[in-house]
Amino acid sequence: RKGGRVFALAMFVRLQTALEKQAAKAENNADNFKNARQLLSKLAQDLERGKESNPHCEKQVSMVRTMYENMLTCEQELCDKKDSLREAEKWMNSNNYNSETVEWDKELSRMNEEVKGKKASENKSKFKDEMKMYDRKIWNINHRGEAMDGEEDEELVVLEAKLQLKCPISGTYLEKPMKNLSCGHYYSKDSIMNLLRRKGSASCPMAGCTARVTKKSLKYDQTHEREVAKYLKQLLKEQSDKKADLDFTQAME
Repeated sequence: RKGGRVFALAMFVRLQTALEKQAAKAENNADNFKNARQLLSKLAQDLERGKESNPHCEKQVSMVRTMYENMLTCEQELCDKKDSLREAEKWMNSNNYNSETVEWDKELSRMNEEVKGKKASENKSKFKDEMKMYDRKIWNINHRGEAMDGEEDEELVVLEAKLQLKCPISGTYLEKPMKNLSCGHYYSKDSIMNLLRRKGSASCPMAGCTARVTKKSLKYDQTHEREVAKYLKQLLKEQSDKKADLDFTQAME
């Protein structure tokens, strides 16, 4: 029995040392990938600067971007590995090292999958942000101050999510928005007045809202009207630009 406990302790120490070395190695390799990504970013920027004199620039920049993406993926995987190894160290230190029944390989595999699951959403968000920063650096070489392809769409989606732009009664964009001071929701003036003309007072038409609305609780909001107008102007411009691009493409075919 004593010999078994001594063996378990020896195995524990060896495994702990191995975990520490592997975690340090994973961290070092992740740093190497990060440094390599920085070099690729500089290479892509240099290629973009010579765009006019290099007929293969677009293809080369695209290839560098793919390499950058792959390195970022490897870097994230190494960071996950490092974190799972660190978690394994903590787990070992908090458990009885004398246990001769622990299946270390299964425990390490389980913790690795657990760390990956926890960080999946975070990694996806970080990956998207990193690639956006990369693309912006390349874009700024020849297009500083201009919106990248797709950015205007993204801004419109954010704006629409942030602001209430449509009337919950008519389902159309707000016209002469009236704010319900009881809950902060907006309605088009004609729509809400027609509703109150029939009922005098009513529950807020916004789904899920339990506030009441009356003529006295309504206030015309000119600032919000300007926000809606600004959004619609931007939306129309984008649709016009897309139509112009489509017409040009069809004309060239």
